[in-house]
Amino acid sequence: MSINPDVSYDTFRRLQKRAEREGCSADELQAHLLDEPVRNRHDLWVVLNGAPDAVIATDTDHVITQWNQAAEAIYGWTAAETIGQNIDTLLKTAWIYKSRTAAVEILKKTGRWEGEVQQTTRRGQKRTIQVSISWVKDEAGKIIGGVTINRDVTHMKRQELLQDRLEQVLEAVASDRDLPDILNRLVQVLETYQPDSKGSVLLLDAATLQLRHVSAPSLSPAYCAAIDGSKIGPDRGSCGTAAHTKQPVIVEDIQTDSRWKDFRDLAAEHNLRACWSHPIIAKTGVVLGTFAL
Repeated sequence: MSINPDVSYDTFRRLQKRAEREGCSADELQAHLLDEPVRNRHDLWVVLNGAPDAVIATDTDHVITQWNQAAEAIYGWTAAETIGQNIDTLLKTAWIYKSRTAAVEILKKTGRWEGEVQQTTRRGQKRTIQVSISWVKDEAGKIIGGVTINRDVTHMKRQELLQDRLEQVLEAVASDRDLPDILNRLVQVLETYQPDSKGSVLLLDAATLQLRHVSAPSLSPAYCAAIDGSKIGPDRGSCGTAAHTKQPVIVEDIQTDSRWKDFRDLAAEHNLRACWSHPIIAKTGVVLGTFAL
């Protein structure tokens, strides 16, 4: 299926007015598409191309045949780059609550499946996508492909996760939990905003000028043990330098930054490529520790 540049003006206006009148929601657009005779589906794609949600058509082998403007905005590929590719291979679809096999079984039985998946954009960003998939049939009732309407709900899911973790922090404080437990929960809140990042809190021993590991819920125990007790100084990684200078330290490439010369191999072993650290300073001006991502 592809957009017909020679669609009649009357047909286009009819579809456009219908979509505008009914709000162009994902479910309505999909219902309109499935209700339209085959000969009118090209015309309807003119309207769907401007829909606010990603609308993607595939054949029976899940090969993309149509890709609207919203899909371009969400995923980063143009229609010309995606048509002819398998949708799940291109987007690296990961099924969150059900397996692909279970979803396909539901689709076979009911002709429709709705749920959430994780997909990857052109830039490698993982997005949480709310999906609605339906079969498309010809006038004889034969399945000729499918239509997928996708909505990016990544931000909403992060907000829900953030709210949940903030509530956990408040519960921990109210329950007089130990400081490491409270800090772990705070770090997890901040990690919510930076997917694939790993946070840590180190506290400074004022007597020895050593940084002590307190919280790093996503870092490996081996890495935490290796940096525990590190001296602060001008070239002591991001955290040691931040504590020494009382200034934020941003390192974009650990393997080339001189401040990480003593820790490069350790960072590479644990797949750490960049790091920024912010000193935690008391009102009196005394450095208490560092927070890093």
